[in-house]
Amino acid sequence: MQKRPVLLLATTNKDKRIEFEAALKSILEETPLSLKTFLDYSHVMPEIEETRTTFLANATLKAKQTLTYFISNRLEPDLWGVLSDDSGLMVPELNNAPGVYSARYAGVNVSDTANREKLLTQLKDVKIASKRTAQFITCLVLIYYASKEAWYEMNPDLNSYNEVLEEKRLTAKPNETSKSFEDATFSSAAAMSSSLATLSVTGTRAGWIALEERGNQGFGYDKVFIPNIAAHPNKADTTEHGEYLHRKTFAEMSLEAKNSCSHRTDALTKLKIPLQSVVSQIFGHNFYNNLDKIE
Repeated sequence: MQKRPVLLLATTNKDKRIEFEAALKSILEETPLSLKTFLDYSHVMPEIEETRTTFLANATLKAKQTLTYFISNRLEPDLWGVLSDDSGLMVPELNNAPGVYSARYAGVNVSDTANREKLLTQLKDVKIASKRTAQFITCLVLIYYASKEAWYEMNPDLNSYNEVLEEKRLTAKPNETSKSFEDATFSSAAAMSSSLATLSVTGTRAGWIALEERGNQGFGYDKVFIPNIAAHPNKADTTEHGEYLHRKTFAEMSLEAKNSCSHRTDALTKLKIPLQSVVSQIFGHNFYNNLDKIE
C-alpha cells in the first residue's frame, strides 16, 4: 500500500476540523495530503502547556511537541507535518488583555463563561464603542518534512531543529496573484542539519466587545465579540455612537457567516497558497511515480 502524507491538525475539536477541511478543500483534493486530527488516534494526547508569551511561540511549541510525541510513539507512519494554532482576544482598553491568557483569563481550568464574565466586568464602566475595540488573533504554525526523502525516512534531527524555530526565519516573496505570501514566514531547512522546516501565518479580525452576552452559537468569547465587517475589516470604526455595539456577535451568526469573516479563516486563507506551493515543490505533480523512485 502506497504511503500518503498525513497533515495532522493538533486538536480534538471536531468543529475546528470541519472548518479546516472546508478552507483547505482544494488543496486536499489536488494534492496527496490526508488531513487527520487527534481524534483519529486511540492514544490519549498529553496536554501541552502554553507557556510562551506570544501566540506564534505558543503555536510553535504545540506543533513541535506534537510532532515529537507522534514520532517517539510511532503513532503515524505517514506523518508529513503538524499544523497547530493559538488564538486569543486583545482589548486595547485592557492593555491588550486577555491576550495569550484568553483561555485561562479567569483562572486555570475555568469555563468560557467565567472568562467572558471577567472581561465584561472589567469593561462595565466603559460604554462607548471607541473604548471597547478588540481584535481576535490566530497564529497557525506548520512543521513539516522539507523533502519527500526525509518524510519517507521519517528521521528528523529534533534537537538541532529546536534552535532553528527561534532563530532561522525567512520571509517569503509575494505571489503574483495573491499577497498571501507577505503574511507567511518560512524557516528553511537549507544549510541545516535538520530535515524539518516551518511555515507560519497570522490571521486577525477587528471588532468590539458587546455590552452583554448575546447569541447561542460558537464558543470562547463568541458571545461578546462583535466583528467589524466593514470595507476595511481590520480597522475598527472608533465612533462613539452606540449602534456598533448592537451589531451581531459571532454567537448570533450562522457558522457559515462566522467562518466567512473570522480570524481563523483569515489565517487559513493566507496559508493556502504557501502550503500548496510547499506541497508541490516537495511531492510534485506525479507524486506516486516519484515515490516509487525513492523505494
